[in-house]
Amino acid sequence: MIQPLIGVLGLGYLGIETIRQSREPGEFWGSSHQLRKIKTSDDKGISLYHFEWENQDTWFNFPDSIIKTLLTIPPQLNDSEKETERIATWCSWMKKNRPLCTEMVYVSSTGVYPKQAGLWGEECIFEPDQPKGRLRWATEKVLRDFFSLRVIRPGGIYGPDRLIGRHMDKNKIAEGHLVHRIHVSDLARIALLALKDKKFPLVVNAVDLKPCATREVLRWMLEQKELNKFPRLRELYLTWLPEDMEEKEPNNRKISNRCLVEDLAFPFLYPSYKEGMKQALMSSSQGRI
Repeated sequence: MIQPLIGVLGLGYLGIETIRQSREPGEFWGSSHQLRKIKTSDDKGISLYHFEWENQDTWFNFPDSIIKTLLTIPPQLNDSEKETERIATWCSWMKKNRPLCTEMVYVSSTGVYPKQAGLWGEECIFEPDQPKGRLRWATEKVLRDFFSLRVIRPGGIYGPDRLIGRHMDKNKIAEGHLVHRIHVSDLARIALLALKDKKFPLVVNAVDLKPCATREVLRWMLEQKELNKFPRLRELYLTWLPEDMEEKEPNNRKISNRCLVEDLAFPFLYPSYKEGMKQALMSSSQGRI
């Protein structure tokens, strides 16, 4: 039996897609609160183990063979100090009990950057100004103390069954801010690159080539003939984009993707929302948003 070499802590939407994108059967281990059956496009022999952050007894299920970990789980506690303590406790346990696992790729968020106008790149000096951003930033720092760490900061993750309607509200549409997105398939490919390429930068912003305000994406989607196949979805989009909506000026905050585009020359499958949303819509179950 092949011993898995890469552990995915958080076998959710991104974790499953990362394993799907891998071409090497048996190399992955995945964690889950429940030992449910994980569906993939083909049988890659995923080793699935029960793991809970809050239950240290389950930490011993982490295989001895793992040398690299992909951490996709967001911060669990709202208090950054307590969250830092929680993660540091686990990191100390890993260093003592799983010494082979010295490398980690952490999927953070572009939410660490301040909600201020300007171009924010990986080299910028900043302090997060939002609670979720501060939690992510704190997590990045404590993980770097224990692991050889690569950080990926994705924009909004979307794909099949996770379209633009998730977490939508009228105020966000009206604001007109640039929204930076990344298709889950492209993000999974970036994660694999981070796991396997020793020259992968310490931090990479994972956003596509065309950030766009949500209201503009909605308008574009309403023009797509494919949407006619999902009457309920079209009805929702029309509800979200009322004709009398008073639009507000954006704050011109932009996230740089220079590192991804120039340094890594990353070949996007979905370089903009137009390619990505169309694929996601046609691949979604019954037009789920």
